[in-house]
Amino acid sequence: MKQALSNKPGRPKIELNEKVLEDYYVMQGLSVRAIAERFGISHQTVAQRIKENNLPVKRWRLPGEL
Repeated sequence: MKQALSNKPGRPKIELNEKVLEDYYVMQGLSVRAIAERFGISHQTVAQRIKENNLPVKRWRLPGEL
């Protein structure tokens, strides 16, 4: 599922489209870190794509906190 988007020097940008992010992050409720593990990328990359696609950002919570 990794796919480079440009021929620019440096690391290739990973394709994580809005539909995939919305499904995993919003609909399934997966964490940023869980999504990152599935795609083999950093959680910072996933967080950046969420921001770029204007998806609602979840509040960070401690385990067991409501």
